[in-house]
Amino acid sequence: MRPAGGVRLFTVVIGAWLLAATAAAEAPLPDLPDIPSFENRPTVLTPVDQIERFFDAGQRLWESGEHELAERYFSAALRLNTPVRQKRGLLLNLADHYQEAGELAKAAAVLERFASEFPRDADLPATYLRLGALYRTIGAPKLAISKYYQVLNATIAAGPEIVTAHTRLAHQARLAMADIHLELGDLTSAARLYQRISRLDLEPADRERVAFRTGLLHYRHGNWPQAIADLREFLASHPRSEYRPEAAYLLTRSLHQAGRRSEALETVYTLLRREPPATGPLGESHLYWKQRAGNELANHFYEGGDFTTALALYQGLARLDPRPRWQWPAIYQIGLCFERLGLPDRASAAYREILKPSSAPVDPDALDDHLRSLRQMARWRLDHLAWSDDFQKRLQVLLHPN
Repeated sequence: MRPAGGVRLFTVVIGAWLLAATAAAEAPLPDLPDIPSFENRPTVLTPVDQIERFFDAGQRLWESGEHELAERYFSAALRLNTPVRQKRGLLLNLADHYQEAGELAKAAAVLERFASEFPRDADLPATYLRLGALYRTIGAPKLAISKYYQVLNATIAAGPEIVTAHTRLAHQARLAMADIHLELGDLTSAARLYQRISRLDLEPADRERVAFRTGLLHYRHGNWPQAIADLREFLASHPRSEYRPEAAYLLTRSLHQAGRRSEALETVYTLLRREPPATGPLGESHLYWKQRAGNELANHFYEGGDFTTALALYQGLARLDPRPRWQWPAIYQIGLCFERLGLPDRASAAYREILKPSSAPVDPDALDDHLRSLRQMARWRLDHLAWSDDFQKRLQVLLHPN
């Protein structure tokens, strides 16, 4: 694959950093700090000992927050006149340090050097896979794809005796390429890759991911009948999947877009009422997709004048999360639905729920602008309903004095 302009530019940036790091290493280093592990070593150190001593010094400095000085020791270790193979561990450890510190471009630069100096290393496919993930995170998807292709090439070049060990790496590279094409909106390439991947002998987790992404692909394509079929099959086959809430949301949207409103509504009710609770990040994901699916469909029915159906959905949404940032907007919409249905007393009760002290955080200043605005609107609606009720009573007295 020939690099695109952005890929060449990014490669130049990485190369420039490597040159800068080498130049910085030319400056005199301060005395090495005392390293307990070297107290009983011979006075004359072997090249391997020298590399280890520089690296240990750099690592101690890195851990103390002196990253710039630590980098000079790391670079000095790499410049020692020793066989390249002895620097293998140093490069991988240095890449780990940069990645853990969030300096992803530097981590990528070190791994590129590793791939260049160890072209036959058994870990080369894993290194290319890691590079692909780094470039993807940095925001260089085309460069990431080129690295994923190198995973496949390195796996083939490894020879039949270890190809099996690298098969999963190759599958992960193919999946990542398909995902990138989907994210970039290249649906044709993504569909072709997912179709090829689905024919491979995949691990259960990878097969689950492909099944979900295939449904997502048809949803993005606007192929509603196929999206509905794929997503329903996915939900039936993977009842515990982490993708299940999003798949239910996509199914709801697909049914709605296909004009199958009653089925969309039933899917949302199932999502709101029957999905098993979860905690932690997975629980937050479940909650997010439940709220998004329910809120979008409820808004649609409200805007279409079906206030009874909208009310039922908003009531289900209000029970999902007791935090004001979520519950108050749902309760406010419940109040509006009651108003439209001619039930002012129940609408007033909804607005008072937002205004009562026990429904707010202990510190009023903790309310953000949106929540403060929502309370003001609830107060205004409540005052309006009180005025309207008083007006009707006065009007009745005028019209029917006896």
